[in-house]
Amino acid sequence: MKILAVDDDETILDLLSEALALKGHERLARARSAHEALGIIAATTAPFDCLLLDIQMPGMDGIALCREIRNLPGYQHTPILMLTAMSQRDYIERAFMAGATDYITKPFDLEEVLVLVKRAIDSHIKNLRKKLRTTGPDGHDWIRSVYGVGFALDLGV
Repeated sequence: MKILAVDDDETILDLLSEALALKGHERLARARSAHEALGIIAATTAPFDCLLLDIQMPGMDGIALCREIRNLPGYQHTPILMLTAMSQRDYIERAFMAGATDYITKPFDLEEVLVLVKRAIDSHIKNLRKKLRTTGPDGHDWIRSVYGVGFALDLGV
């Protein structure tokens, strides 16, 4: 599974990278800003399966980035988990209104992050399989074109 982590704190990115790699998520891309993340997303050939976004970053914040990502083709239903030191209800509500799937408060427990990432990815795969069942051959073609043949085979397409 492809994961993109976006945080302006290199230490957080290192922690996430190590923890996710230990659980077998070695296809992790990292970005230190929203603009860098959008560039990485634009340059990728297959969409990311999960995104971890810090809310508070210089320039474009994670909430605005989440909104931008939701408007990109192939990302309307991709899990987006917000990482935040902000526990005020306003930030969390704004994140969900922008399209966030869930949020994790900092300092976070790495085991909690891993559980939420696994849950988000499992749900995403379940939804893709459901889409395949309801759309027939057109859905199969869409999965192959967006995610590639290898991923389509993993889904049983």
